[in-house]
Amino acid sequence: MAFMSSASAKFLAEIRIAASRLNLSPATLCQKAVKNGRLVRRLEEGQSVTLNTVEKIRAFVRASGEGAAA
Repeated sequence: MAFMSSASAKFLAEIRIAASRLNLSPATLCQKAVKNGRLVRRLEEGQSVTLNTVEKIRAFVRASGEGAAA
């Protein structure tokens, strides 16, 4: 198993929590947010993610949460 940075591990946990709240799998959340359903697997394998991607996923989660509350 590849080494996962602390930041990547925290972001992966953030994705999993958000996906659970939205009743999505983590891969589906990433697919919908950034058109990359393999992002979770890549993070688990120790690959990095850009800050732009992080912000797009967070924006998608915020927007989805607002829509769910309405």
